[in-house]
Amino acid sequence: MNLILLSGTEDIKNMIKAQAAERSWTIVESTMLHVLNDVERERPEAVIYVWDPELGLEPLAYLRQELTQPILFITEERQASFIRDAFRLGATDVLIFPEEAGQFTDRTGKVVDRWAERQAKVRREEIAPEEKRRAHILSFYSGSGGAGRSLLAATFAQTMRIETGAETLLVDLNIQYGAVEQFLGLEQSRPFTELKAVIHELSELHIKSVVSRLEDSGLELFGSPKDDQIVSDWTEADIRQLLRAFRTYYSLIVVDLPVEIDVLSYTALQLSDEIIYVLTADLPGLRAFRRARLYLESLGIDVESKMRVIINKQNATSPIKVSHLKKMLSTPIDGVVRDDHRRVHARILHGVPIRRANERPRNAVARDVRQWAVDAAERLGLRPRRKLAFGARGNLIERSPGWRKGFFERLVPDVLRSRIAAQAREQEELARLEKALNSKE
Repeated sequence: MNLILLSGTEDIKNMIKAQAAERSWTIVESTMLHVLNDVERERPEAVIYVWDPELGLEPLAYLRQELTQPILFITEERQASFIRDAFRLGATDVLIFPEEAGQFTDRTGKVVDRWAERQAKVRREEIAPEEKRRAHILSFYSGSGGAGRSLLAATFAQTMRIETGAETLLVDLNIQYGAVEQFLGLEQSRPFTELKAVIHELSELHIKSVVSRLEDSGLELFGSPKDDQIVSDWTEADIRQLLRAFRTYYSLIVVDLPVEIDVLSYTALQLSDEIIYVLTADLPGLRAFRRARLYLESLGIDVESKMRVIINKQNATSPIKVSHLKKMLSTPIDGVVRDDHRRVHARILHGVPIRRANERPRNAVARDVRQWAVDAAERLGLRPRRKLAFGARGNLIERSPGWRKGFFERLVPDVLRSRIAAQAREQEELARLEKALNSKE
């Protein structure tokens, strides 16, 4: 790979040259006066501009206007506003030295590859608008904390990526308290607020520069900032522009929303194709669901057609049965995820995703989410890579052997009697539950 290096101290130049030598890359030093001639002669894959206080950021704008190659900007400045200005003026990616010096070759290689893919897309004939597949946005929401919303969002996104191969992006909008990356064993990349400066000219390279990628599956994470002050200037138009850009480059966007409805989450709910409400089968969870549904309706969100329910943390001791919820709720229930606290938390503590590529689901949560994801993929038109090979409990699905003749004829009367008795008990339990829900909280 040929690279052109502009400016920089001797220490930074030596670090760059040392890493380039390990990959047998060619580094050609140049100046702003001769860079265009050097680019014409050397035909580099990328141009590297090292921050020069005397020149400032203006060279980035000049290079972006004159060159067709990606521009890698290296700086010692860490201020978010400074990095935003660099992206706005034309930097394809930004590396902070010396902290990110060890990532130089990997990041440069990725920038060059993505730039080549982008140029190839531009050269290809455009697909007719009617033939373009519209990306899906699924927002995970719950009106009560502790329902397991973030864990399910991360596991669902990972499973959809594994099962369908669709380009999937997981977006964490839990400002300040977001921690979705811990469920995937990822280190958070730069916060998405760095895109504010280029929000109206977002490209795939801008987005890729702030996402983290899970190597085994290819799932990408758009992490939330830990400081709520730096998103205070984000408007509804900004987040709308951001999600529209995501739809251009991804097939499926999974959004993890906070309990509190702010500008970001409200806009995400409006643009969502489906709202996945994570419900726990207990009285507080059911009351929170009813309040949340009414509140979202008052905001003008079409919950009637968008909202779907997933029941989480279900076990034998859950106070409300799933069969009761199916009769009480008009909202469709997509699936039930069993509680497997011990195995799930063991994987989180070791930094291992609940589901990994090329691995048979090893816990109840992974198995249940897999079944749910396969059904969702068919509904969304994302064809699964392979058929379901094992059932909800992890055992292979096999056709049951035939019973001897006359067995069912003898069994039917007993089954009918027990079913009628069970229905009567269920009606009584439903009546008690409705009374408890309608009582004063």
